[in-house]
Amino acid sequence: MPLRMIIGRIRLSDKEIRYYSKRNYEVLYDDLGLHTPPSIPEPTESMKVISLETLPSINPDRIFLLSSDSKETSELQKTEVWKGLKAVKNNHVYIVDYGLWFQGPGGPIGQSKIIQETVQQLTK
Repeated sequence: MPLRMIIGRIRLSDKEIRYYSKRNYEVLYDDLGLHTPPSIPEPTESMKVISLETLPSINPDRIFLLSSDSKETSELQKTEVWKGLKAVKNNHVYIVDYGLWFQGPGGPIGQSKIIQETVQQLTK
């Protein structure tokens, strides 16, 4: 049975929230058959800076969160907007290896590791 969940990849960076398009993580969609939220940036754009208030309009089933700063992650997790997201309410937020997910999608080894981590998280 294929996974029919909508996945969002969000990165906290320099007090910004960046939402990544399918272009950066085609491996998740093409190889695993996952779906993008309707409001995801166009594939020609690699990412889009969004505000915290924009997250509810995306509201994915699962979130893969890239963060190199645990303090920023903690601050985000304290907000009512974050707490109201479907993925958060259902405990489907995965804080992933920042270095791998930020730099890994460009090569076959990184892609393979991202697939493994994704499958592991989604099948727990």
